[in-house]
Amino acid sequence: MMRNGFRTVVGLVACAMCVHAANVRAVDTAIDGAPSIIGDSCDAELDITTRVSPHSVDETVSRLQKSIQQAGLTVLIIVGQGNATDPIAVEAQQQLMVLADARTRALLTSATPLVALELPMKMLVWRDGGVVKVSFKDVDCIRHRYDLTPQTGSFFELVDSAAQRALR
Repeated sequence: MMRNGFRTVVGLVACAMCVHAANVRAVDTAIDGAPSIIGDSCDAELDITTRVSPHSVDETVSRLQKSIQQAGLTVLIIVGQGNATDPIAVEAQQQLMVLADARTRALLTSATPLVALELPMKMLVWRDGGVVKVSFKDVDCIRHRYDLTPQTGSFFELVDSAAQRALR
């Protein structure tokens, strides 16, 4: 039963990643009944921030976890992707971190319900050849897409600054 629960969590995370991968534009109906675009989507190439880490995947995840917790956020789960007994998987080692903050989620979703599509926030720590990278949704794209105020966009900025501190 526990194994099926884990598969469900992984499936939900994978489904959420698929939604993020699509460059979707939300359409709303204005008061006059004409459709209006809610925040243009960022260019697909600019939608993701990727930073290089000078550390191993495991060390990067550890440093990110510490930095994220120091920022007052919660790491909900870290999903390891790869199998240590499989040499190909070891080379392509990656870990997905799922982050949240219940207080911020309530503030964000009450002000802008569609921002819930971006939550919980995810960070992917992955190896690209011999280089370890950290990727996550771009803060400026999220802010622009949902027309967030500085106050409501602060959660995403905390994630970004925590990543910058951890990668030093």
